[in-house]
Amino acid sequence: MTPKSIIKPLTQASLLATLLYAPPDLLERYLGPRFAQSIWPKIFKPLVKTLIGLGILKTINRALNAWATNNWRISSSPPQGEWDWPNEIAVVTGGCSGIGLALVEGLTSKGVRTAVLDICEPPPSLQANSKAFFFSCDVSSLSSVIRAAEAYTTQQFVPGMVRRNKGHVVTLASLASHYTLTGCVSYSASKAGAMAFHEGLGSELKHVYKAPGVVTSIVHPYFVRTPMIDPIQGQVDKVDKVLSIQDVVDPILRQIFSGRGGQLLLPKSLSHLSSLRGWPNWLQEFVRDTYARNAVKTLASHELTQQQA
Repeated sequence: MTPKSIIKPLTQASLLATLLYAPPDLLERYLGPRFAQSIWPKIFKPLVKTLIGLGILKTINRALNAWATNNWRISSSPPQGEWDWPNEIAVVTGGCSGIGLALVEGLTSKGVRTAVLDICEPPPSLQANSKAFFFSCDVSSLSSVIRAAEAYTTQQFVPGMVRRNKGHVVTLASLASHYTLTGCVSYSASKAGAMAFHEGLGSELKHVYKAPGVVTSIVHPYFVRTPMIDPIQGQVDKVDKVLSIQDVVDPILRQIFSGRGGQLLLPKSLSHLSSLRGWPNWLQEFVRDTYARNAVKTLASHELTQQQA
């Protein structure tokens, strides 16, 4: 948790508590006798108490979440010492375009030496970046990954992190990890698998390899404005706002440079979808049906546009 996330709820609670325990004559002076003597104690005073209680519970919940996703560690520093960014090495798969490229630029701007694995050729900006090192690699091909460099696969570099008890593995998933997108079942299944990988890796790092200094983070963005959704962006924009690449990359970089593990749900306004599988079945199906109807309209509109083109 950041100092701001602690100070803000404390300030709100203090203001509500001041109102709750204000002297009766002061309330009568500023709010009127009728409000202070009847409406305030019967309606608003219980409401203020409830708001204070909910605020306290929300703050405690947020603190516990931050503690748990950081391997039950309060410190943001690994046991082996502080992060020294110019002497750290990052590996980014798919770093030649979109979110990956923006991540590479953000990491190297802090002096982090970054290995970029991609099947595509690097753009001029990446070629000119002295902190970025490109390796042509089809990450779907094991032999290609091994040819690029053993140290740049998760299977190979995580043991090095474990030996040092220091590292950070960031998995880019999607809000589709939590609810299946109509028309994108394969995509949703792959992102659910990414979430399972993240959870399993984090558990093994703590309990099997005894390496609490190696933290894990997972990112669940909504639709992002990349070439992948160009064909349907107009239709998606009618339903919900499409995130820009920076809307996703900036929180990821903040998470990395905080040195803490965590879970990012982007945008926060859709974070409730992460709890979907814990809802009653009828409510789950209602939400899925609602999103499915919108998806069908979007796909139908896209097909009509293509036919008219």
